[in-house]
Amino acid sequence: MPPKEEKVLGDRLVQRNGLLAIRDALEKFIIRYDPARHAFQLSVRIESLDRAYAQFMEAQDAIERLDKEEFLASHLAKRVDFEQRYCAAKGFLLSKVPVEASNSALNTSMMANQHTFSTGFHLRLPKIDLPRFDGDFSRWLSFRDTFTSMVHSNGDIPTVAKLQYLLQSLEGDAKKPFESVDVEADNYASTWDALHKRYDNRRFLKRQLFRTLYELPAVKRESAKRINSLVDDFQRHVRALAKLDEPVEHWDTPLVNMLSYKLDQSTLRAWEEKTSSQDDVKYEELVEFLYQRVRVLNSVGPET
Repeated sequence: MPPKEEKVLGDRLVQRNGLLAIRDALEKFIIRYDPARHAFQLSVRIESLDRAYAQFMEAQDAIERLDKEEFLASHLAKRVDFEQRYCAAKGFLLSKVPVEASNSALNTSMMANQHTFSTGFHLRLPKIDLPRFDGDFSRWLSFRDTFTSMVHSNGDIPTVAKLQYLLQSLEGDAKKPFESVDVEADNYASTWDALHKRYDNRRFLKRQLFRTLYELPAVKRESAKRINSLVDDFQRHVRALAKLDEPVEHWDTPLVNMLSYKLDQSTLRAWEEKTSSQDDVKYEELVEFLYQRVRVLNSVGPET
């Protein structure tokens, strides 16, 4: 490795360690969180977390690009771990942002008569970056876990507000069955249960995910945008299968073959040339190769 790149790598590794320390400190804050003493820190903590996340991903991109290939799996594991813990931490912090009604009279009315609100009434809810779900089965598990962390398990949010948050999160096919649901506290549990019955079927989810993997459109001609979209979608489905306890870490051969069959001839030829001397290749190797190819194609110039 050239000395200049070696120095950049060393600097990025040091930067990453510092950002991991910031994340660890924030998690300790969450463990000992006391609303009476710490509520005023929430907005600052959220800003700090978002800043650390952005800087970590920037540093991580450089590390994965510059470091030896033998360390790639370890770096990718750190990326995934940071992403998951970031989502959990931010979900907790956002869940603790206090609900503010427009005036005290509305608050009193809400607490006394939650069950009387009609469809046309909407609470003035605090802004939360809600997860979105449009009925895409590959996104259900991520949506379910994020919404549960941010809203469903948060005892500080009134039930009627949870229902409104849920209805606001749904889009497209997922929203249609619930368009006529009245915004009443008594309807939240039944709506949440109905959504689970519709989408939270492990056997059906696996079948849908496998089918969608096979049906992802192939890249017909070399294109950074199309390759990036293919890999992102493929990765999302594989991660969803992992959440369903499928042993995807042992599926290198089938995953490599499924993904490589969808590549354009130029990209496939480059991949075969790169790995022609290897008896076995890892799925993550192919993913990293494709993301690297996307970066190269983007650096050449805009697509015509």
